[in-house]
Amino acid sequence: MARFIALVFSALLVGGVAVPSSQAQLSWLLGKERLGVVLSAQEAHERAMTGQAVLVDVRSSAEWRESGVPASGFAITMHQDPRKFVKELTEAMGGDTNRPLAVICATGVRTTYLQDALKKLGFSQPINVTEGMIGGRYGDGWIKLGLPVRKWARAADIKPTLGPGAVATAR
Repeated sequence: MARFIALVFSALLVGGVAVPSSQAQLSWLLGKERLGVVLSAQEAHERAMTGQAVLVDVRSSAEWRESGVPASGFAITMHQDPRKFVKELTEAMGGDTNRPLAVICATGVRTTYLQDALKKLGFSQPINVTEGMIGGRYGDGWIKLGLPVRKWARAADIKPTLGPGAVATAR
């Protein structure tokens, strides 16, 4: 996990924040594993449906193919060039990095680490969907709860399905 995040954020300069490249500097960026603002999968889905948060599934395309993507969320993998990842997150948020950004992975481990990094990169309200898609120590997960998923297809289905009061943000 730390190796991946080091790769993602090494030598990246985003919004005036110099992203560390050494392991010691990475520890500063991530801090200790701790939970910041969290939501359950159900709460994340409800907020995404009403436009109160932008939901992003940060898992890999292989994981999306296997289990699908939250119907109310974007599929933006954190397993890509870090500049592209940050750019795609910003676009999904309609350019407003002050909006609540709920991130979900498989079990909540990656998003626990990612949450602090996102905050340091200028996303003011990162939210960790701690139980993830398949569940973990914080809950059963999106899929076991029966929350809606959509089949993932490369670039063909990138827009989330939102409820009546929500504003869809096209990428």
